[in-house]
Amino acid sequence: MTEEQSKKSTNKSLRVIALTLICIILAASTAGVLALYLTGPNDQLAEKDKLIADLQLQLQALELQVTRMMTEATQTSSSTDQLEQLNMRLTSLSESYSQLQAAYRDFQSIIDLEKSEVSYSGQLTLNADSASTIYDQQVGYAGFIVLEAKSNSTNTYAQMKYSYRDMAFDYKVNLGTSVKVLLPILPTTLVLSVGNSDLTDAADIEATATLHY
Repeated sequence: MTEEQSKKSTNKSLRVIALTLICIILAASTAGVLALYLTGPNDQLAEKDKLIADLQLQLQALELQVTRMMTEATQTSSSTDQLEQLNMRLTSLSESYSQLQAAYRDFQSIIDLEKSEVSYSGQLTLNADSASTIYDQQVGYAGFIVLEAKSNSTNTYAQMKYSYRDMAFDYKVNLGTSVKVLLPILPTTLVLSVGNSDLTDAADIEATATLHY
């Protein structure tokens, strides 16, 4: 049963009780009126006054009872509304807690260098004594790049350049024909290039760079 149905049922019950009490009073008053017709004038007057006084007392008692029942129903409705608000607040807090847990796990994985993404994967031909940039982006966390490369030349190399807090970093690593190297990085703009140092022949190279942070 929904909250609205519960409220409707409570109000309906109150109306039924109030009508029942009124019917009882009316029945009693009807019996009193019949009794008046069966007695003498003086007795009728006395009985009438007594009947009116009794009816007034019964009406006052009925009004008090109805007022008390309506007050209890209002308090019950108010308590139901408060409970609903608390449940909504609890749901909101539970969702916020779940979001915080997810954010914590995400940050913890970054601290442990468990996150990774492929920054570059492809093939290219390098002319003699030339280089090509394969990654030039801003990174938000410290970590490292794993570069895997295969080439038909022993004169290929990888070069990482970046600046951090007024300090310049320049790593240059010979790749050869097949190699896997780790290049440390800091949270700044990274420029990663692969090159061919041969002065006469071109070189074909297949490279994959994976960012770990």
